[in-house]
Amino acid sequence: HPFKQFVGNHNRHQRNQISITGISGTEATVTLISLHGKVLFTQNVNISSKTALSIPSLSSGVYVAEIRVANQRFQQKLCIQ
Repeated sequence: HPFKQFVGNHNRHQRNQISITGISGTEATVTLISLHGKVLFTQNVNISSKTALSIPSLSSGVYVAEIRVANQRFQQKLCIQ
């Protein structure tokens, strides 16, 4: 799908911020999920061409970022270092 790389944490020193790219001009629900299936964070956001989103500080590890737009759902692994 066109949103293959839509979420990233590009700054090792800011574990509490992710960037959302590739989706624009729409309202979406962003959810972070642990690999055990626990929902850690959910927020409704209005996404522009590049949106920085503050999230709770997370331990190093792999998480699942999910974005719901209208009736579509996109998921991607998110590595926090």
